[in-house]
Amino acid sequence: MHDDLIARATAWLAEDPDTETRDELGKLIEAGDVTELAARFSGTLQFGTAGLRGELGAGPMRMNRSVVIRAAAGLAAYLKAKGETGGLVVIGYDARHKSADFARDTAAVMTGAGLRAAVLPPPLPPPPPPLALLPPGAVARPAVTARHNPPPHPGPHAYPR
Repeated sequence: MHDDLIARATAWLAEDPDTETRDELGKLIEAGDVTELAARFSGTLQFGTAGLRGELGAGPMRMNRSVVIRAAAGLAAYLKAKGETGGLVVIGYDARHKSADFARDTAAVMTGAGLRAAVLPPPLPPPPPPLALLPPGAVARPAVTARHNPPPHPGPHAYPR
């Protein structure tokens, strides 16, 4: 069990684009902190009515750039499956820690998937109002905000067209 946990954490570490969470996770692996690693690798954050919610930190059970990138890839795949390739995705974010990074990562995933991305001017008061600032023809409005999350933890919310 411990070997599998360490292997999953090490695999996550190899793909983590954020130096802060890579360092955090590396220290947990090096210390052999099985309790903390188990808490972070016991599953994945799930979308609920308030989007993805979770404490900032490394691993799939925390909010971090890797989780946001995976969520954005899921949204992009959904939009493409609905025939929205080339559609505009408007992204808003608030001033909380990592929100701007999460918004930029979301935009990069959308453009990489063949969608157009527009990140609203920085930062907006929570919650960012992508609904009010939506240009005609936008196909989705993800927002990075801690509106329903425990402060100071931001998370993505996706609003339908």
